Amino acid sequence: MLHLVECFRAPLYLAQLPGPDTLLAAAAAALGMLLLGWLVFTSQADQLTYRV
Repeated sequence: MLHLVECFRAPLYLAQLPGPDTLLAAAAAALGMLLLGWLVFTSQADQLTYRV
């Protein structure tokens, strides 16, 4: 999560782009969260219609 925050903080406060290691870590974290959300959603999709 720190890497995602750093990607927004660096251009705003330091007026520079974050380093490639920070960008790669942020991209990996974002992809991991996307996959986790997709797995949870697909496992609970059948119950979604009953709860809404």
